[in-house]
Amino acid sequence: MSRTTAHPGSTKLKSNDKIEIVYDAEVKDVGCVQKLGYCCCGCKSFDRERSYLYVRENSLETNVALKCICCGDNNAWKTENVQVLYFDKAPFKPAAPKCCFVIPLVCCKTAPKLDVSECGCWICCQRIVICEAVVIMPFEQFPFPCCCCSNRNSHGLCNLWACFKLNGPLDGTPKKADSFMPQPRDPWEFVKAFGEAANMSVREKPGQDTMPMTVGKASAKE
Repeated sequence: MSRTTAHPGSTKLKSNDKIEIVYDAEVKDVGCVQKLGYCCCGCKSFDRERSYLYVRENSLETNVALKCICCGDNNAWKTENVQVLYFDKAPFKPAAPKCCFVIPLVCCKTAPKLDVSECGCWICCQRIVICEAVVIMPFEQFPFPCCCCSNRNSHGLCNLWACFKLNGPLDGTPKKADSFMPQPRDPWEFVKAFGEAANMSVREKPGQDTMPMTVGKASAKE
């Protein structure tokens, strides 16, 4: 029997007979350290062709596929880890941190979303990106003790250490964030698609004179 009751929250669909895929990301291969980890812990390797990463109309769907190094294309030795992360549930649902129940006047709700972590260097005031990855950023401001400390690295050009920084997180990169798998080949395009689908404000790719925020569908109409 076909479903007639309404879907609650983000499980609601635009059309009851299909789930719209807003963005089908090209999956990036894992790094050398992670490849070594898969190899040493189970004789596995990352199957990039089988893995996928979708931004859907109401959620993210991810699949991290692994295959056996010794058994080739034998399906019996392949494993897949499929996850669906709805926009109105963890890890994207705003929540009050535990400290709020103890000291409610100095805490604020979290505002989790996707962001891009960048590592690189500053040489003669030139910003050079060495690597970047999509991460889950739990909040813009640290919720304790007073919601006034930014969760982003900031290096002014007047700072001599920043101007000649050899390696590390670049300005704008989240200080505290959780890892995300699999990784898209174009992290900024993926985060932008996520922001539009989830109706969340996300950071644009740095490099402009100003760094405006990409606003979701609802805010763009205002």
